[in-house]
Amino acid sequence: MPGSSPPGKGMTSSRSDDAANPVTREVGRCKTPTEESSVLAVLAKTDYPFLDIMWTMFIFFAWVIWIWLLIMVLADNFARRDQSGWAKAGWTVFVIFLPLIGVLVYMIARPPEDKTVMTRSAT
Repeated sequence: MPGSSPPGKGMTSSRSDDAANPVTREVGRCKTPTEESSVLAVLAKTDYPFLDIMWTMFIFFAWVIWIWLLIMVLADNFARRDQSGWAKAGWTVFVIFLPLIGVLVYMIARPPEDKTVMTRSAT
């Protein structure tokens, strides 16, 4: 019976490199300090320099700020009481289809109102 023999004895594999590279499993083995430092040395020799990490962080946080600004503009648009439904729909379409230009134009062109989401309350 093929499954009754102990692992590694009497079993053949269809792969040609299995015999040359036997797999050993060591459970619970702690790494020595030299093995740990060699692993850290390999991790440190990556192809991702520090300035690339900083640039990636800058892009990520700029993206988060952009999404936050987009949400705030849409919330302000729908919270306004001085605009009609068509004006709100127009601003929403403008902000969704041309996001950068739409948000900048909305921030510049919106008429002032006392109690909107984008302004601070006097309390």
